[in-house]
Amino acid sequence: MGGQGAAEDMQPQLQPKDVSNGGSLHNGLPQKGLLTPLLREEPASAREPMTMPKNADIEKQSKPSEGDSSCCTMKGMEMPESFDWHPGGPFMLDTARRSECPGLMFLTYHIGSDLDGKVARTCRNLGVTMPERGKMYDEFQLAVRKVKLEHPWVHNLFLAYCFGLSVILPICFVWWMSDPDYIRSAATALVFELYFLNVFHTRHHQGGKLYKSKLLTRMTTPLYDFMDSTFGYLPYAWWLNHHVKHHVYTNDDDVDTDVPSMWPLLRSCHNQPRLWFHVLQTFYWPLLVPWTALNFPVLNIVRNGGGAFHFVSWLLLLFGVPLYLHGSWGLFMGLFVSGIAGASLAYKFAVSHAHDDLRNDLTVKDDYNDVDAWLSAQIAESMSYGGFFTTVIFGGINMQVEHHLAPALDPPLYYYLAPEIRRISQKYDCKYTSEPSLFHAVWKFHVKLWHMGSCRSM
Repeated sequence: MGGQGAAEDMQPQLQPKDVSNGGSLHNGLPQKGLLTPLLREEPASAREPMTMPKNADIEKQSKPSEGDSSCCTMKGMEMPESFDWHPGGPFMLDTARRSECPGLMFLTYHIGSDLDGKVARTCRNLGVTMPERGKMYDEFQLAVRKVKLEHPWVHNLFLAYCFGLSVILPICFVWWMSDPDYIRSAATALVFELYFLNVFHTRHHQGGKLYKSKLLTRMTTPLYDFMDSTFGYLPYAWWLNHHVKHHVYTNDDDVDTDVPSMWPLLRSCHNQPRLWFHVLQTFYWPLLVPWTALNFPVLNIVRNGGGAFHFVSWLLLLFGVPLYLHGSWGLFMGLFVSGIAGASLAYKFAVSHAHDDLRNDLTVKDDYNDVDAWLSAQIAESMSYGGFFTTVIFGGINMQVEHHLAPALDPPLYYYLAPEIRRISQKYDCKYTSEPSLFHAVWKFHVKLWHMGSCRSM
């Protein structure tokens, strides 16, 4: 099966409607920078053999980029006028063209690739100046390449897992709809969750394509496009809200569309005003999260430019048909599936950036033009939890420190990358936060909510 970052015949599956607002893609929010990958590694069959870098290479790789006139700044990187085989498709390039600092995401999405070889040659051929790198970035770059070299089997393991979920999902849904009960509903909710954590999340971080095989891509793309647009997040809206607003401006309450955007209902950032009812937020949070999965299809049609077909399909498949076949019990089980999947997804995302040990102050905006300063901020504002099993099953969503540094990596590799990230973080005096399990992370998340809602946080 496949190859990460396959470039051939790559076109976006959904063409966005006009989401601009006076030249900005921020849908009413201030445009602080729209950042997307420019290039990513070519298929494995086209790559040169990867060689293990020596430790001395770290210093050699970082020196040329420091003050080198051949490098551009994070904000000064210019996109090519045309690049037909760009893995992310034309919309991603267009988003990058509107960005104030596209070089930042260029570096994070290319981390672990052959930056000084194929990527550099492609940039030269396109007349694109690569952004300036830093010593910390180059150490992360070598660490990622080392992990990919030492664990090549992880790629096929992950793709096999994704393909297995793709086969199981429609079967499980039909099985549930034929006779919905609590056990079938819980199982279906779990499969839905695993699909979105593994297939959806990784696929769109890797440019919209998982498999190198054209046959597998043709077989799975119709299912993926239907699932994403019917039950999940419209991809082009997700690229903006997740790639740019969350991954770059993590915990910035002005932009980040994850937990910080829930204010005034929830207070998670210190610069957000504390309202009287926030003292109860750690208790009413579990009442909010079951509605998460219901929120996506509604926002798709109301705000993200989604079509009526997918919205009606969602209503019929999850509620209408079960109601027709099984009466009010079928309707209740549809809500149960949505509630369980939504609550589980919401917790796994929320705990990763709300923890008492994470940095409380906002990132200095000048740091967005310094990749090492930005990397330090990502480490300080993210948390990882769990072990290998959790990382494989839940698509690496538990390894948020590693994911924010290398968002396009195959998720199981994060487990092997974590010790290197810890070591490098300690070397550069960056605090690496982790918890042994999801249960510990959930507990610390609720402690954080309590502190943010109480007078202690003032």
